[in-house]
Amino acid sequence: MKPEYIQKLKSLPTYVPIDETLAKRNALPSPDDLPQVTVAELAKHNGKNTPEYSVRVAVLGYVFDSGSWFGSHKGRDLTTRMLHQGRNAAVQSFVHILSY
Repeated sequence: MKPEYIQKLKSLPTYVPIDETLAKRNALPSPDDLPQVTVAELAKHNGKNTPEYSVRVAVLGYVFDSGSWFGSHKGRDLTTRMLHQGRNAAVQSFVHILSY
């Protein structure tokens, strides 16, 4: 990466969580204490195999039960998409970001 770009990144303000957010994070179980889920296992939870498999998605290493996801999200890992949406960036821009 170009030094100017690195300096620009360093100068940007960053998110600082409030105490309530930190407390909620600390209440989450450690990923090491949870069963591992393979991509193939997660894919079974795409909404097409209900009621045997509840609808699930994965984000940041955690798997969530939910029935209210877009069809294309069901049974998938949404980490990249969610991180980009949190920054208000299009998922397609990910390639552009990596090109710096």
